[in-house]
Amino acid sequence: MQSTQTPSSSPANQANPAAAPQAAIPQDSGFNPIPTRMQELAPLVVDQPNETGEAVVEQLEALETQLASVHAISAEAYMSQGAYEKALQHIEVSVSFATDDARYQNQCGYLRYLTGNDQGAIECFEQVVSQVPDQIDALCNLGMVHFGQEDYGTAREWFVKAVQIDQTDAELWNNLGAATFQAGDIPEAAKYFRAALSIDPNNEDAKANLAAC
Repeated sequence: MQSTQTPSSSPANQANPAAAPQAAIPQDSGFNPIPTRMQELAPLVVDQPNETGEAVVEQLEALETQLASVHAISAEAYMSQGAYEKALQHIEVSVSFATDDARYQNQCGYLRYLTGNDQGAIECFEQVVSQVPDQIDALCNLGMVHFGQEDYGTAREWFVKAVQIDQTDAELWNNLGAATFQAGDIPEAAKYFRAALSIDPNNEDAKANLAAC
């Protein structure tokens, strides 16, 4: 029985299609070129009533809020495992979606501090304080970062603001005392250490710091 073969073209009898020049499109063909400028593309994308556009924006804003929350949860999970770099990546996404959420800013500042970005941490904590002036954590964190940078005068200023809001926290008084001590005002520092011990007589840090005065 004779076999049948599918005819095939060879270079000898057919030109390479990729090398063949494309035919010019006739001017009267009705062909519409693909837009190459944003102003040409815009009418194709936003060709709907304003009411519909507003609804889409509202849906997107709701989605961004949800995404910010999901990334914040992911950051918490990574942070609990000590994976601070990965946690920071997620919380920075949360901040990008919800820039005015002080919780995400505060967490971002803390993670930046843990990963060695002091200036980035300060920016986050200052953003928190600009939104929530009496946010104790952010005030104390600002004091801690500046203290670590040996900027004791600025650290003291932030700790003063913190104790003005909460005068019942022994750690805040001890921190204020430590910054004041390092700034060179030993008698004033001793007053703050005593204030800490009046709240918590068993505060070992305040005891040791007072003994050094």
